[in-house]
Amino acid sequence: MKTIFTLLIFVSQICFAQIISSKVTSFTLVNAETGLLIRTLTNGSIINLEEDGYKLNIKANTSGNVSNVGFVLTGAEALSSTDNSNPYSLAGDVSGNYNDWTPTIGNYVLNATPVLLGNSGSSESIIFSVKKISTSNNQNQAPPVNAGPDASIYLPTNSITLTGTSSDPDGTIKK
Repeated sequence: MKTIFTLLIFVSQICFAQIISSKVTSFTLVNAETGLLIRTLTNGSIINLEEDGYKLNIKANTSGNVSNVGFVLTGAEALSSTDNSNPYSLAGDVSGNYNDWTPTIGNYVLNATPVLLGNSGSSESIIFSVKKISTSNNQNQAPPVNAGPDASIYLPTNSITLTGTSSDPDGTIKK
C-alpha cells in the first residue's frame, strides 16, 4: 500500500511540475494571409496597418506542455477566445492556417494564459497600440514634364514651338 501511495504522490508531482512549467513566453505578430511571422510584439509595440497589413493575427509562443491557450484582449476592441491547438493564436486557425483579424485603431492590453489538464500555467500580458501611419512621403512632389521630342534650331531662326505634356499624381498643375 505504501508503494502505491508513493507512486501516486510521484505521478501527481510530475503532473503538477508540467502545469507549473506551462507558460506563454512571448507574442508574435503574424500575417494571416501568408502565415509569415512579422515580428515579436513587446510592451509598447505599435502595429501599423499601412505597413504590417490588415489581415493579421497574434500568436502566443509557449513552453512546456500546453493543451490550450485562453486569450483576453481589452481596449479599443474586446475579444476573448480559446485556441485548442498549436499554433495558439488570438483569432485562431484552421489546420495551421491563421484566421485573419483586422484590429480597430487604438490601444490594447492582451493577456494569454496556457492551460494543461484544466489548470492554468504562467500567463503573459502586453500593452500595444494599433495605428494607421502612411509611410509614403507626404510632401508635394515635382510633376514629371515631357517637352516633346528633341529639336534643334539654326540661325537665323531664333525661336521654336514645343508641345509638351505633364501630370501631377499628388496635386494639380497650374498654368
